[in-house]
Amino acid sequence: MGVPGSQFHAVWALLRTWPDAVVALRSGGHVLEVHGPIHAGEPSKVSKYFNLAPEGPGLAGHLRPDLVSAIYAVRLPGRSGDDHGVIFYDSAGEPAFGVYVPSEYASPDAVGMQRFEDTRLRMRSMPAA
Repeated sequence: MGVPGSQFHAVWALLRTWPDAVVALRSGGHVLEVHGPIHAGEPSKVSKYFNLAPEGPGLAGHLRPDLVSAIYAVRLPGRSGDDHGVIFYDSAGEPAFGVYVPSEYASPDAVGMQRFEDTRLRMRSMPAA
């Protein structure tokens, strides 16, 4: 299920309900992962960035919602079963980053899976990409 990038803030708010997450970024053949909760953020008053609140462990930094063209809730085959997450795509249709329910080498947490399903269902009620 995909929604347009204009739904960034609504989807981000849903991801904040997840008890834990893995944010994966791919660049030049590398895969970087940040484990921890999804933090709140707010639009910058002077730029197009969405500034993440530095609330402790987890992803920190600045995102550009205006560069996100589509957002998809996905189930993908992984090394130890299916991976469940939300992928944010850029204007070229390439994945910019993904937020996943932690599951590497273990079964996904039941609460995390429920939050993923809640997110997926809520995304179905948003405009389609």
